[in-house]
Amino acid sequence: MLQVNSPDRTSSATLSVVNSLGQIVYTENVPAGISVFNIDMSNYAVGMYSLMISGSEQSYSVKFV
Repeated sequence: MLQVNSPDRTSSATLSVVNSLGQIVYTENVPAGISVFNIDMSNYAVGMYSLMISGSEQSYSVKFV
């Protein structure tokens, strides 16, 4: 389980998980006011992924295994 905590977010955002081949394997629209959300990664292959969060105020990404 991947837990994402984004407490400073005040607008809706799009959360995406991208695999090492650049394919989007998960995407979700997260409404404003939701600061913690979980992604069940148990059905995905072991490997390197990037988590990207894009909103109207800011965007950022982080890699994880």
